[in-house]
Amino acid sequence: MYIQYKGFDVAANSRIYKFQVLDPSREQRAFTVQIPTDTNYATALKLQDGPGICFERVERELAHETAESPAELELHISELDLRDYIKRHYPPAKTRELNHSDEHRAEHSYAASMTSSGAGGERS
Repeated sequence: MYIQYKGFDVAANSRIYKFQVLDPSREQRAFTVQIPTDTNYATALKLQDGPGICFERVERELAHETAESPAELELHISELDLRDYIKRHYPPAKTRELNHSDEHRAEHSYAASMTSSGAGGERS
């Protein structure tokens, strides 16, 4: 099975991403995935993230498809989907406190670079 991204359209307060699903055992299907642009999480989403989050949504829908319950062709991205995607793809930066051994290494590196460049060292 192949999922092809076919572009997007801009609508009032949303973007609608289009996908085509090619499966040799079935006929081609066209999916749309709508992302609201007026939510708290939508502002953290970059334009280039749109196809990725929507692709994942189509994959999820297809993974849960059964003969009795075919995949829905018109899908939506919820605030929960946006929050989860942002957490997975943009984790908060970890801040690391400088400990004493890190300070020593930094001072030693600086001193070594000053000596090797001739700055502050003896001249022959």
